[in-house]
Amino acid sequence: MPEPQSKLSKWWGGIPRTDPEGYPCRIGALWTRLLVPRYWAITLAGKVWLGQPLAWRIYLRQDFWRAHEHHHVWQEAEVFRSTPRYLLAFAWQYIKYRSHRGAPLEQEADEAAARHVAMLAQLQEHQEDPP
Repeated sequence: MPEPQSKLSKWWGGIPRTDPEGYPCRIGALWTRLLVPRYWAITLAGKVWLGQPLAWRIYLRQDFWRAHEHHHVWQEAEVFRSTPRYLLAFAWQYIKYRSHRGAPLEQEADEAAARHVAMLAQLQEHQEDPP
């Protein structure tokens, strides 16, 4: 059983959670409440960070969003192999392409999420087909 978390720890570092696919998440850390737009998530240090409980509830219901963030976890771990290099790549792309959506790492995560959701739909379709 996990140790109880102090109010200060929750306020500063967020409430630890695990999403349905087993990825570690944190909800409501001070820096996410201050820096992350309301219904966004940020992937950092192998975790998905959300600023508020409502964003977490929406995140849990959206397969595409979770798959998008999971791809960022993969990018950080496998492509950049360090959090600082991952952050620098994102910052450079946001500056170079002048937008969140224009950044190639974001586009790649969207494409990976679309493939994942299509695969889930295909699996669902096969489960519903009678033998």
